[in-house]
Amino acid sequence: MTDQIPLFVEDYYEALSATVAALGGFKRVGAELRPELPADHAGRWLADCCNHVRDHELKPQQLGLLRKKARVAGVHVLAAFEMREAGYAEPVPLRREDQQARIKESIDATVTRLDALVSEFKRWKDMP
Repeated sequence: MTDQIPLFVEDYYEALSATVAALGGFKRVGAELRPELPADHAGRWLADCCNHVRDHELKPQQLGLLRKKARVAGVHVLAAFEMREAGYAEPVPLRREDQQARIKESIDATVTRLDALVSEFKRWKDMP
């Protein structure tokens, strides 16, 4: 039997737990978020962070890393929950190729502008 990633979750903690489960479980993900702790301890800490009764929370950097790892793995339950709760549309993961093309276009435009500025600078530099 394989674990299914839920399309909808009831609350933030369920979204976190589903994301962690899809990424390999509390021990594995906890060890990645808290490498300074033994894996068992990190796993228990992360399980506590995913339990609304416990007083543990992820730091913003840890939550950001969890979101990035989930995006790479194709697990969008946490991002989708957060967007719905905040009144945004469902998240749409960006394709690497699209991002690379956008960045290349930006670099090309910047180089063109820089070339124009260098030419202008040289004209003014040589003026009496």
